[in-house]
Amino acid sequence: MRKILMGLLATVPLLATPAYAAVKTDNLSVTAKVLDSCSISSTQTLAFGDVDGNSDNIDNQGSLTFTCTDTTPYFVSAGTGANAVAGQRRMASQTLATTAYLTYDIYADRDRSITFPTAASETLDGSGETGGVGDGDAKTLTVYGRIPAGTHLPAPDDYLDTVVLTVTY
Repeated sequence: MRKILMGLLATVPLLATPAYAAVKTDNLSVTAKVLDSCSISSTQTLAFGDVDGNSDNIDNQGSLTFTCTDTTPYFVSAGTGANAVAGQRRMASQTLATTAYLTYDIYADRDRSITFPTAASETLDGSGETGGVGDGDAKTLTVYGRIPAGTHLPAPDDYLDTVVLTVTY
């Protein structure tokens, strides 16, 4: 009996539903225009860590993650930094009364033989260690750093520089 009563109650809303006599349809256009573009999503700090009197090269790496639309040629360059002199990158001391500097270089390859470009190339042909053509997916470009062996080591302190990374497209 309970099942029959539940079945009858379930049909009551159907009796109250109005009958539709006609149906009209139309199309909805959905559009978008994808532009040549690139965006930077993150950078990873190039941290050399503790530096002592060791005479070896001190190497480490940071990175840049960016995305360019499919088929968009790009080129990544790095400024010389906030403390550069005559193109030589330098980190500046943070707490000394007289500012001291620690020199370093950044490279586009693991072997540290190709200096990271400081400006975009004349043509964006997608070539070079820091050039390419976007595919719509995020890319991570490694920035290789070195404090060369034999570098003058300044007074003990924390040293910092800021380098602007640019994606030209």
